[in-house]
Amino acid sequence: MISTLEQPVEKKQIIQEVEGEVYCPFCTRTVNATLLVAGKRAKSKPGQKCPRCSTSLDAGFVIGARRAA
Repeated sequence: MISTLEQPVEKKQIIQEVEGEVYCPFCTRTVNATLLVAGKRAKSKPGQKCPRCSTSLDAGFVIGARRAA
């Protein structure tokens, strides 16, 4: 019997921490935050709080990341 299940090959992605802007869904403002960038994807670093309303930025939308060319 031939096994058809194969384990996917994990690619090691380089994760960088950069400064960027995140939209806070609670106070509806754009605030500065630290972002984790892996390839083309960026997300807010877990555990950060909004400096205006102290809400978690884990669910916030990433507006932009400041990266060198």
